Amino acid sequence: MQEYLRRLLKDKARLRKWKRVMIALSCIVVVCTVYALSLPAQTMTCDKEEHTHTAECYDENNELICEKEEHTHNEDCIKQEEVNEQEEVVKDEPETQNDEQVSQESEEETTTTTTTETTTETTKQPFDLSSDANKDKLKSIVIYYKDEYGKWKNLDSENLDSGNGNPNSTELYLKVEFDKINTKEFLEKHNGILVYSLPDFMRDFEKAGNGTLLAGDKNIGTIEIEKNKVKFTLDQTYLKGLVDKGSNQLNGSFYVKGQIDLTKINNTDGKATLTVGNKTVTLDYGPDCIEEFGSVTIDKQIPNVDKKDNSLTYTVTVTAGKDGCKGLYVVDKFTSNSNLVSYLGNISSTETTLTSTDNKKDPFEKINDSTSHGKIYKAKIPDSNTKIPTSGEPNITNPCIVWNIGNMEPNEIRTLTYYVKLKDKESLNGNTINNSASLYSKGSTDTYDKGIGTAKFTPKIDYSNQFTKTVDGNITRNKDGSYTIPFKSYISIHEATSNYTIKNLQFYDYLKHDLNTEINADLLQYIHFDKSTFKLYKNNSVVDSAKYNIKWSTDNTEFKEWNDKDNFRSFVLSGNEDTPINLSPGESCYITYNVIVKPEVFAKLHTDSINAFNRFIAHADNVDKRDDFAGGFEAWNSIANIKTYEWNGKQVDQSATTTSQTETMTEDRFIYGNKGIEKDSTSNTSFTIPEGSYKYTVETNKTLNDFNVNEVTMTDTLTSKHMKYVGYMKVEALKAEMNSQELQWDEASQNYKLQPTYNVVETKWVNINDQNSFSLKPSDLGWTDKNYAYRFTYYAKPDNLDTFTETKVKNKFTLEGVVKKGDGTITTFDKEDVSRETTLTIKGNLNLKVNKQSWYYKEPDSNTWANGELYWVVDIGGTQINKDMVFRDLIKTGDGITNSILREGSLVGIYKGTLPEGKKISDYKDIEDLKNKSGLTPINDKFISQLNGTNELLLTAKDDIQLGNEKVYMIIKSEPSELPSPTNNRDTKTYKNSIYIKEDGEYVSEIVAEKTLYTSPKILKELGQVFKYDGTKVTTLQIGADKKGNGDADPSKIDTKLLDNSKGVFISWAFKVNYDGQLSGDYDVIDDIPVGMEFSYMRVKWHGDEYDASQVTSKTIENFDSSTWEQEYNDSKNDNKNSEHTIYYVSKDKKRTMIRLGEFKPMSIRDNNSVDVQVVCRITDPQVLLGARPSDFTNKVTLQKNGKDIATSSSKVPVQLDDTDKNINKELAKKNGQKLEFEIDTNQLGQTLPTNDNGGLTLVDKLGDNLRLDMTSVKVYKNNNVELTDCIKSYQNNTLEISRIPNDVPIKIRYTVTVNMKPGDGVNIANTAYWKGYSENGGDTVQESYSYSVSGIIQTSSVVNFKLTKLDQNNLDTVLRGATFKIEKCTFDESGNMTTSDISTETTNENGIITEQLQYDTLYRITETQAPYGYVLDDKPIYILDVKDKDNYVNTVKQKIKDGELNILYKQENFDLDVMNHKGEITVVKKFINDAAGKSTKPVSGTYRFGLYDDKNTLLQPIKTITYSANDNPDKSVKFENLELDKTYYVYELDDQGHPITDSSKEVTINTMNYQVVYKNETKNTDTSSAQNGDTVIVTNKSRTKILPSTGSIGTLIYRLLGATLVVASLICLSNINKNNRKEKRRKR
Repeated sequence: MQEYLRRLLKDKARLRKWKRVMIALSCIVVVCTVYALSLPAQTMTCDKEEHTHTAECYDENNELICEKEEHTHNEDCIKQEEVNEQEEVVKDEPETQNDEQVSQESEEETTTTTTTETTTETTKQPFDLSSDANKDKLKSIVIYYKDEYGKWKNLDSENLDSGNGNPNSTELYLKVEFDKINTKEFLEKHNGILVYSLPDFMRDFEKAGNGTLLAGDKNIGTIEIEKNKVKFTLDQTYLKGLVDKGSNQLNGSFYVKGQIDLTKINNTDGKATLTVGNKTVTLDYGPDCIEEFGSVTIDKQIPNVDKKDNSLTYTVTVTAGKDGCKGLYVVDKFTSNSNLVSYLGNISSTETTLTSTDNKKDPFEKINDSTSHGKIYKAKIPDSNTKIPTSGEPNITNPCIVWNIGNMEPNEIRTLTYYVKLKDKESLNGNTINNSASLYSKGSTDTYDKGIGTAKFTPKIDYSNQFTKTVDGNITRNKDGSYTIPFKSYISIHEATSNYTIKNLQFYDYLKHDLNTEINADLLQYIHFDKSTFKLYKNNSVVDSAKYNIKWSTDNTEFKEWNDKDNFRSFVLSGNEDTPINLSPGESCYITYNVIVKPEVFAKLHTDSINAFNRFIAHADNVDKRDDFAGGFEAWNSIANIKTYEWNGKQVDQSATTTSQTETMTEDRFIYGNKGIEKDSTSNTSFTIPEGSYKYTVETNKTLNDFNVNEVTMTDTLTSKHMKYVGYMKVEALKAEMNSQELQWDEASQNYKLQPTYNVVETKWVNINDQNSFSLKPSDLGWTDKNYAYRFTYYAKPDNLDTFTETKVKNKFTLEGVVKKGDGTITTFDKEDVSRETTLTIKGNLNLKVNKQSWYYKEPDSNTWANGELYWVVDIGGTQINKDMVFRDLIKTGDGITNSILREGSLVGIYKGTLPEGKKISDYKDIEDLKNKSGLTPINDKFISQLNGTNELLLTAKDDIQLGNEKVYMIIKSEPSELPSPTNNRDTKTYKNSIYIKEDGEYVSEIVAEKTLYTSPKILKELGQVFKYDGTKVTTLQIGADKKGNGDADPSKIDTKLLDNSKGVFISWAFKVNYDGQLSGDYDVIDDIPVGMEFSYMRVKWHGDEYDASQVTSKTIENFDSSTWEQEYNDSKNDNKNSEHTIYYVSKDKKRTMIRLGEFKPMSIRDNNSVDVQVVCRITDPQVLLGARPSDFTNKVTLQKNGKDIATSSSKVPVQLDDTDKNINKELAKKNGQKLEFEIDTNQLGQTLPTNDNGGLTLVDKLGDNLRLDMTSVKVYKNNNVELTDCIKSYQNNTLEISRIPNDVPIKIRYTVTVNMKPGDGVNIANTAYWKGYSENGGDTVQESYSYSVSGIIQTSSVVNFKLTKLDQNNLDTVLRGATFKIEKCTFDESGNMTTSDISTETTNENGIITEQLQYDTLYRITETQAPYGYVLDDKPIYILDVKDKDNYVNTVKQKIKDGELNILYKQENFDLDVMNHKGEITVVKKFINDAAGKSTKPVSGTYRFGLYDDKNTLLQPIKTITYSANDNPDKSVKFENLELDKTYYVYELDDQGHPITDSSKEVTINTMNYQVVYKNETKNTDTSSAQNGDTVIVTNKSRTKILPSTGSIGTLIYRLLGATLVVASLICLSNINKNNRKEKRRKR
């Protein structure tokens, strides 16, 4: 029974519990339903369709064709409905409800009922901050204006004098602040949207900033301006988050820029009375407010250029803004080349009203129909003190025009159009005409600048490739022997690239001898213009000759009408005064005419050809007048070369007859002898031409039968005594026959020619046997009255061959006498006028052989031969050297040849004899070796030496010198004028020297020798390129020899496969073996790897063009020293595009490489027989990679043969990484108001960098004073995305250090800073990142001027949420608990004295954090009173201030705070502050004393190591190092950190064996130098190495040098006194000895 009752009671209790649950759920359902039904609905009361016109609504003429009306729905189209409250209530709803709840729900219902709708919908309206219902939410409205100094000033009566302001612009800046907006209602009822109606006295609004809303540094919304309303939209997720957190109140502000509405300004006094909140203020814009501030613009254009009339159309368009403007004037003037233009139309100095009529001449004005026209007048261009010149000025020479517009209505547009004429008499081409139109508004007190419109026009005439003078057709020979040359002078103007018309074009034409020489006046009777042939064409149509005229001149200056007496040398063709020749763009013009050349001119000039030089110069009134074109603007020369004559043609067969020949004579025969020409009375009818004879042919007077030369003396002379005529000379009379009278152009000779045939009409013979000269006239042979040409054929034969080696035979044929044409004498030939000469070299039997060769180069060893000595050898063999034979040694010059000079002493010696068998001169080392070992006999006395200048040495034999089997050797030396550059391993200099032999008065047989000097003849080293490699791509940083054909770098020269995935910066060298081509056999090359580099690969890169070079390969070295070298090999494609297998050796210390190359074969061909080997090394020098300092890397190679050094060469390459290639790149990645995010990229290539901090990398980032680091934001990533957590971050004195950075992967570092500045202020941001231990210059700096503006700020709290985080200074990832801080509020009294009041004392928790709610605009002092355990207390005060309303308070605070760090934020709800402590620290400072006096403290380069020990000399921390390079700062320091506070430590420097130096009295070795190491605890002023936290130990390295007394010290006085004492004592002793000696002598006597 009891069990039953117990279960029953339990069931009833369960039932009651479920009933209560169901009632509660029912209540929730009812409340939610009622609330949902109470939301407002929007009903569209507008029956119009929403539509906006698009491009489809317009036709091709931009006419509207759409029938729909443009309409956009707005608030008037919508009305609110109230949800019908007569809905059924859920029947299961509890009978009783909470009255308060019902009342609250009723108050929240804001909808109205409609009777036209059966269904309801709700819409949420924005929160209207400007409505009366929400006035209590509007905290303040502040407007700023720009005062007379251009500074923004608060429009607040407290800041204004008597409530008035004097603005200097119409700009206004509006700041609206609101508060106490319910967050939940703002979200639920207004969808997070706030609107505010902007003041009606402003317009043209725009957002301040970028239109984002900020909450702290987060973007949580946007601001837009729509129809003079600010629309303020917050992110709903942000709002929901606030609601969830219980943040019930929104505070904030927003900013808007705009312009004052000038229509609100009183037109009488220019004052604007504005009501701002509950205050009324006045801005005084002055009585000229419309004139000064009315918006108006001006635009200047040249819409049309009339290329024919040479006129320009200018338009000036003035557009008024929304307020219109008053008293407007435009002053239009030409600012450059105003002399080239003139105004068209009726513009006088009297002000004239404009019209709208365009007559293409007068100015006119386009205006609105409802306004009246402006006025215009001409005036003087105003000076600098005048803006608007007055009308009515007389005698205006340099005018401008003034457009008096007057007043313009709002948005009115006016356009003035006027015309300008380009002047016809000015040079226009290329002279830019600048025009400006200045707009002014003339008020009652001043004239205001309203803008300038400019336009420029550059007249251009383009006739490129369209200005010519040519021979127009064929040149013909006339019956009288004259020539007609048709000429054409042409000019055409390009239409597209020309913009005006040439006025009064004139064709000037001159007959000249050449460009710079006038034709002789006597010749003008034979060369003249054919007046009857002149024609003028325009646009390819003949112009009526009555419309132009031609004037003629005999002296090119005065031109006159034609007459038949004068011989004119030039003409000018021009249009008549009323019909000038004008040439517009697209038009052409040319003239054609003939020039007659008479044959007499050939004779007068004694020439075979005539160059008919004709110069065409174009003149015009409005194109350039150039002095070099005789006042014209362009010139062209046409040269018609006519070659139809040959007065004298001579030739000789260079080969002698090989057999004897017989000539038969059937015609008249003559004999030439002492008596001249006589009839041959012998019976000879034939003669023999002996073997070895040379045939000569002379043709004279081939002048187309025009001239008679029968009385001209024709003379032929052989110049050599070794040559004479043989037999008879054949003389033929010739007559020309022509197939055509038209001359043909011969491209090869660049002449016009005829092709006549000269036929033999008669033959005669003259006996000239055994003569060496003859002279005759054709009349001597019976030819008197015929205009024949003549051909002379004869033979000559050498004799006395045994008396010479070689000689030159010159044969000259001359004409002398009277040349006739018809019955008159045309000219007289002097002997040399038309002479012709041939030269023939013949060999004798003397058989003298001369050879010239270079011997050796001797390095300079005296001042006389400063560039050293080049030795040359002349060896002479044969039968004998004849008496008076001259040997001429000559220095040769020319392209590619470097000069050398001869001087006194250049003749080293002349020797005679026979060299030992098999020996050559080149086998002897030098001249001394030759003298001592050759057995030759000096014969200098057998020759006469004559030095002529510095390039010729003559050696003349005094007597015959018999040679037999001996030779004569002449040794000559010269000095190079220039040597190959020692800095260019490829540089060469080539020198030439020749020898001539002079026999029979002529120099013959030139033999040339050549010597090339090399900077590196056997092996040279040169830079290929400096490059970086990221694993995929080679990028050249410095170009060397690895170039493409165009000179660009060639990255393909690097074999990336051989780099074996190594990344970084590399240098590629190449050494070239056998540059001069003289090596023979196998050679080894040792390559020294530069310090600061590591070897990457070696390969045979290139073979010379010779076959033997292609056979040279790398070879295995048998029995190499395997304890020193390791063999390696690779396969690659060489630069010859062939496969190459390279064997080489690398030393085990990786400092040297070796390769054997062979087999070389000697060939004296520069470079073509050489082989290139590429050596690539990666830079590892930390000064370059981490310090970005310049460094020189010198790569040296040594050429060896059989283990002996043959030659060396080196290449020094300077390397400095520029900003783009440094291993640090820093940038400002993100700007967000007061928060900035920086990014640092390091080791971008992912190479293996050298370490800089005990085996790791440490980066230092020095922040500017106005930046505060968010220490918790520092993140380090490898490969840009993998965060590293084992890096150690420390921060001290605004310097961030990050250590334990991996040195072989790309690293990215990100962090955020706060800028200590308020919106609108500008600051200079400077932030530098660099590698620890290296100069800041080696890093990267972000430096820029920064300012920020905000569109709006949201705050959800009236208090500042302050959070302090305590961090380990040397490891920012470590938070510290147990630090106690006192927080005090600071205030200032009237005297500026600060007083404080305690707020709280807080201790950091396990997360190192304390929090407190503080007030805005209040200064707080935070002081650490207790440090975390084991850390050093930092009791320096920290001040914080979060500014909201009191901007001016900041300046007060900055002036007063002197004893601590000040941190300022602006309107930030969350104020986060990171504070640091460090454990114990001991600082080590390094010093040097290098001399006995202790005055030299310059550091010695090297790395110095220090250890921290306990009292048992146990090393407690990793070794610290200090490294010095040349010119480093004298004192450097290092710090031991994270020490116990009260423990005593010992600092010792380490010697070269790594042992601590504990005994300061002993000499030790550091960096191979001997020092005494002295320790001093500077903090405690004790001579000891022991130290505790905070101490500084100075470690001084003293050189072991005995200290001598300094000059003038007491020490030297002591030494002087001691010395004097010794001297006196010595004198006394000597005196006593002397006395004793004398006594002893006297005693002995």
